[in-house]
Amino acid sequence: MQISPVNLILSNSVLKGGSSMGQNITERLQTTWKRSIQSIGGFWSATAKWEGADYEKEKLFLDCLGYDLQEITNGETTWQGYLAEMTLTRQGVPYRRSLLDMINRVKVKYTKPGTNLITNPSCESAAWDAFGTPTTRERSTAWATDGSYSCHVVTNAYGEGVTIQSAITIVAGRQYDISIMVNVIQGEWRFEVYRTGEVIDSTDVQRTDLGIHELSLSISEDNDYAGSVGLRLYCMEPTADPAEIYADGVTFNTAPDAADTGWQNDTDSQAEYGVAEEIISQSGMTDAAALAMAQTELTKYGWPNVQTPQTINILSRGDRREGDTLELVFLGYCHTLRNKYLTLMAQDDSSVLIDALVDTQPSFITPGSIQTNTLEFNPVEKTDRKAWDMIRDIVLAGDASGNRWEFGVYADRLAYYNQASAVVEMYLRNGELLDGSGGRLEPWRAQPGLIQIDDFTLFSGPTSSKLYDDPRKSYMEVVNFDLGAWLNGDSGLSFGREGSS
Repeated sequence: MQISPVNLILSNSVLKGGSSMGQNITERLQTTWKRSIQSIGGFWSATAKWEGADYEKEKLFLDCLGYDLQEITNGETTWQGYLAEMTLTRQGVPYRRSLLDMINRVKVKYTKPGTNLITNPSCESAAWDAFGTPTTRERSTAWATDGSYSCHVVTNAYGEGVTIQSAITIVAGRQYDISIMVNVIQGEWRFEVYRTGEVIDSTDVQRTDLGIHELSLSISEDNDYAGSVGLRLYCMEPTADPAEIYADGVTFNTAPDAADTGWQNDTDSQAEYGVAEEIISQSGMTDAAALAMAQTELTKYGWPNVQTPQTINILSRGDRREGDTLELVFLGYCHTLRNKYLTLMAQDDSSVLIDALVDTQPSFITPGSIQTNTLEFNPVEKTDRKAWDMIRDIVLAGDASGNRWEFGVYADRLAYYNQASAVVEMYLRNGELLDGSGGRLEPWRAQPGLIQIDDFTLFSGPTSSKLYDDPRKSYMEVVNFDLGAWLNGDSGLSFGREGSS
């Protein structure tokens, strides 16, 4: 086996100051080390298995989540990320610790039920006031849908019934939803919301509509009146027999309000691992219930605790292992942008927005070179989205001339945003990868970009003058390097035309 051309250096979390004297763990990872770089993301992800004593695996598993890992050759950082997830398997049982599931900053957005402005909605305290002189106006237990009572009304004259409430204060520009449950025994009845000299809304039940109904009214949010309104139920037409009705369960609700708990935080977890935000959308919750949900989420997910499997299968004696296995997942620092939601952002140049979005994670990422791109991008209606999702959309939009753009977090956690080079930077010739000047390109130094495949000769020339219409040329979004394969004599290098998101 060849000697590793790179060193893998594990250091403390950058939130703890990192270390210029990290531990060289190349021997522990070199046979399984695989990592990737993407044109949108930069240093993207890596995986490996720890080859060492069980006590080393235990210590790493318990103490080193979030640690910084650099792949270095001759003083140059060719990959960098953080330890995001570990799976320790002992006697066939996997135990997992992961930053991917951690939530230490939570906001619950919810719909707050409207307030019922009726003070005696079901006649539990008294019968409603008379409107006119109905023959009967009483509380009744003969029929009820809400509580123990309803209001029983009998009349033989038009315009007689009950005033459910005469003074209900409303404000302009607010929607109100109104309803009542009725059991019509006889006659025609009207349910009506009114103010002095004006009926705002009404609905009728005809004599053919005998039986149980829910009647509904509304006041639109376009209403410009502020003041007092009333609500009543009365007979519309006398009949040979007296008109009779039971009514119950009146609601005069303000429209549901959008609300949120504000950010709820586990500051100790944030200090240890950085901020990981989550917004949870719910409907029909009270303030107390929403706040309780936020606190419950923090309790469950605020720390990357050891997760045991949902089911445990006991191995047979012959399948039991002597030692543990430890699988590691590293992520590039661009992934920390998945942990932050957007703040309110106005339409602006793409490069200005990129700079602001990078600044959502100052503990992990610093702007390197942000090239000016005056393409206007509008993030309106894109709130409640992660910063990374917005960055990806901006980069994919390119610019006004249709050029391809790149974004990535690279060495020293510096972020770069720039127009992709139209210059061929890699050649595949006679099965060998060469750099732009024709020299041999070491696989661990390969980057996403334009590659020309000189070994492809089955064409008569470019189909047009456009860069990507030359069949020999292709933009490679992804570069993968497998150190173990290289040590065994393979190139260890592969490219991909499409990256992960």
